[in-house]
Formats: sequence, structure tokens, C-alpha cells
Amino acid sequence: FSSQIKYRKMGYTSELTSFYLNSRNKFKKVAKENQIIASNHESLQPFVTELGGEFLLVNPSSDTDEEDLMSIVDSLKQKNIRQIFLIDGIDSRNVLKVANLAQRNGVLITIPEKLFALKIGAPKTNIDTYIKLMKYNFEILNSAIIDHGSDSIDNIEEVQKDL
Repeated sequence: FSSQIKYRKMGYTSELTSFYLNSRNKFKKVAKENQIIASNHESLQPFVTELGGEFLLVNPSSDTDEEDLMSIVDSLKQKNIRQIFLIDGIDSRNVLKVANLAQRNGVLITIPEKLFALKIGAPKTNIDTYIKLMKYNFEILNSAIIDHGSDSIDNIEEVQKDL
């Protein structure tokens, strides 16, 4: 019995290592300016850091005034960030305020499909392992930054309806 567990553990570790190396190689091919990833939750930071990218947390509080929101928009513009990745299950209303303000000021911010943090085994998903969760998130991330958001939701109001 313990040899079966050891064998499965080795296979799982090998698959995870292979996925990580493959993902890192794909991410390295992305233009450096597109390797800055913005999200509404810090759970994405270790993933982005491991891939060799830079992470920017965009999650203003509900009492953030428009001047401070505009400061966030200016930071996004300065870093050439065109997407903000939302984490499923994390309140994103204030991030959407930033995206709306950005759009009103001529900075196009798209919202790609939400990433998952706590969806392992959740109903209506095919994500039943950590590796599947990582692969799902990487594909969303990779598609958005390589395709410059072509699969992203450009209409912020569409995302707001889901809240």
C-alpha cells in the first residue's frame, strides 16, 4: 500500500514540476511589459512571482475616494497594464470602479475570465486536483497576456451583472 502512495506521489510531483517548467517557459516568451499582472487578490502573487513576473494588487477599499482611484488608474497606465485578473469568490466591486474610471479616462482595462483560488472539487467545474486548478488559471492568464485580452470581457458592466 505504501509503495502505491509513493508511486502516485512521484507521478504527481513529476506532473506538477513539468507543468511549472512548461508554464515558466511560455511566460518567459511574453514581452516583458506584459509580465506585470494585476489582480484583486494577493493569492495570485506567488504564482506570478514563480513564473518570473511582477504582481500588482488592485483592491481599493469601499471608502477610497475618486482621487485615490485615479492614482490607481495612473499606476495601471504607467505600467501598461491592460487587464485586471479577478479571483472567483473575492468581492470585486471596487476593482470594477477602477476599471470604469480607467475607461472613462481613455485607459482600456479588460477583465479576463475569473481565476480560481478555492474551486478544487467545486460543483460545475472539472477541477478536482491542484494541478487542474493551476492549469486552468495559467491558461486564462496566458491567453489574456499573449492575446492582449482578446478573450477578455471588454464590457465592465457585463462583469458587474454577475456580482
